[in-house]
Amino acid sequence: KLEPVTDSNLKVEWYKNGRPVTVGHRFRPIHDFGYVALDIIDLIAEDSGTYTCRAVNLVGADEVICTLGCKSSAQILTSTQNEAGLEQIQYLEDRTRYHRSQEVEETTTQAPTFTTSLKNSNIKEGQRAHFECRIIPVSDATMKVEWFHNNKPIKAGSRFTETNSFGFVALDILHCLPEDSGTYTCRAKNIIGQAVTSANLNVHSKQSIYLESQHEAALGKLQQL
Repeated sequence: KLEPVTDSNLKVEWYKNGRPVTVGHRFRPIHDFGYVALDIIDLIAEDSGTYTCRAVNLVGADEVICTLGCKSSAQILTSTQNEAGLEQIQYLEDRTRYHRSQEVEETTTQAPTFTTSLKNSNIKEGQRAHFECRIIPVSDATMKVEWFHNNKPIKAGSRFTETNSFGFVALDILHCLPEDSGTYTCRAKNIIGQAVTSANLNVHSKQSIYLESQHEAALGKLQQL
């Protein structure tokens, strides 16, 4: 966890053995509203070493360090070193001795529920729009989160970025246009049920912003003062 959460000048960097970590298909850094993590996919022995997470802003810097040890396949013993013990374990795990079979299927038992809702937003053309909410259950792998604009599915792209991390759900819209105005809906559903939360976005176009005085007499008095 990292603070301050809303510092736009905050920069998070990762290092391995003092060298910057190159982001790629195996190294995936995460930085979402104070939650910082580094995922390494398909570990290999060469990934072992000292990893440093460094956070820097205009005021100062801080860092945390940890060590990762990854054994190569050649160092992992796959054959038993105790034959008698292995036979005893196999005997205990043999369910056929009980003359019955039991299948257990792990599924979620709770329908999605929004603990916080989306909030209406009024911004100017060119600004960023941000919608966020919280949802439970957090660890439901079957849950699907979808976003809609005026009841039409939103396609994630260069301007639309969706976030779904440990119960935190958000939608960011960069460089908003007047046509982005409307009703935004977040829908979460799993095999038990679904939940919906909505909010309105109003983007004021630059043409609707009056730059000239609408009251010449009052402007003259203000200039005299």
